[in-house]
Amino acid sequence: MKSELTIGINGNDFFVDNQLEKTIIGEMLVDSKAMRAALDELKINDFSILQYRRVFETCVILDSRGKAIDPLVIVGEFSTDEKSDIKNLLYVCVSETVTTVAYAEHIAMLKKISARRRAYQKLLTIGDAIESDSDGADIQSLVDDLAVSVDFSDKKTEVNSFDGFNRFIESIGQKKEYFRTGLVALDKQVKIGKGHYFVIGARPSQGKTALSLQMAVNMAEQHKVLYFSFETSASRLYDRVIARTANVDYGRIVNGELRETEIEKIKNLEPYFKHINLLTIEAAGMTVEQIKATAVKHHADVIFIDYLGLVSTATPVNNSYERTTLISMALHNMAQKTGITIIALCQLSRQANKTEPDMTALRDSGQIEQDADEILFIHTPDEEPEKRHEKKLIIAKNKDGECGTFIAVEFVGKYQRFQKPFEASEQEYTDIPFMED
Repeated sequence: MKSELTIGINGNDFFVDNQLEKTIIGEMLVDSKAMRAALDELKINDFSILQYRRVFETCVILDSRGKAIDPLVIVGEFSTDEKSDIKNLLYVCVSETVTTVAYAEHIAMLKKISARRRAYQKLLTIGDAIESDSDGADIQSLVDDLAVSVDFSDKKTEVNSFDGFNRFIESIGQKKEYFRTGLVALDKQVKIGKGHYFVIGARPSQGKTALSLQMAVNMAEQHKVLYFSFETSASRLYDRVIARTANVDYGRIVNGELRETEIEKIKNLEPYFKHINLLTIEAAGMTVEQIKATAVKHHADVIFIDYLGLVSTATPVNNSYERTTLISMALHNMAQKTGITIIALCQLSRQANKTEPDMTALRDSGQIEQDADEILFIHTPDEEPEKRHEKKLIIAKNKDGECGTFIAVEFVGKYQRFQKPFEASEQEYTDIPFMED
């Protein structure tokens, strides 16, 4: 008799995987409670059999759209040449489902098998790296990834009403702590806490990267910040950071035309850059799981993702809507489970450039509107060259405060800086408590 460890790992146990995954799909379609439990607890990659994985992925996407899920709706999501096969598959799943009484046990079993399968596959990768005499740092990275991304536990925090009441009583008088963005007016309206999922949305060329870098550097003065850049090199990012920090013309940095006085001014910033705790990562091709592994490995407090639409998915998706939906859900779960604050940039459509963005601008971007704790839009009211520096930061969603308001700012492109037209004094920061190291 095979040990439990070998179940569903090496491909010889296809029958076990096929039966279990078929049973779960059948239970989902027969029992709404089983459907809800599976959608809440399972990941798409928990299914190893392609046909069942695609059906489950379709259920996830339908659920994110708020649609009712039944066999006919599922079949309708597939291409014409696939409909017949999927219809027959679902018929077999449902017809072989005699009872759903054990759906919770089946879900737990699949999660366990899936975790072991992932662990086994990662161990094989580590073994191959060792045998091929890979660089020690690369092997260590694989080991770290194994430790972080393969979790056999299923810990959930449960707090009864009396404990919840006592927690509140104990917190009375304690100041709430938040991360500081560096813009006084924004910090007063939006409180970014631990484990929040914060989205900055804008159409192209509105200043998303500049604003996020400004926030990242400011937060890195007190916290460990990781900046995952999916389209800009680290050297170009630091061109912007140094222009802002040193008050040096960004154009002269890019063109290699710095004056001796400016070079000396930049060199004098060495102690500051030794002090701040910012790590930039050229992240092209990374998945959410890889981002999570890297963030946990470095004990990050905050991570920035520039930008959300370029994050890779472990499984192929049909369109950008599905991709963004899956990525947004994964980032939301990551923030909740790790306590790491995630600030993700989101590209809005160029359509209706003169229209002020609102939540409808996110309708084609998965379920960001539902997942995010806070959503901030950057808008240029007047696209005329002499007016393009005037920006509005629109607070579209605000978990712990007022939304629907905006903050008037100006973008000083020369220094890659967002600021109030009349900068607030440093004294205005004193009434806002922020995270301590």
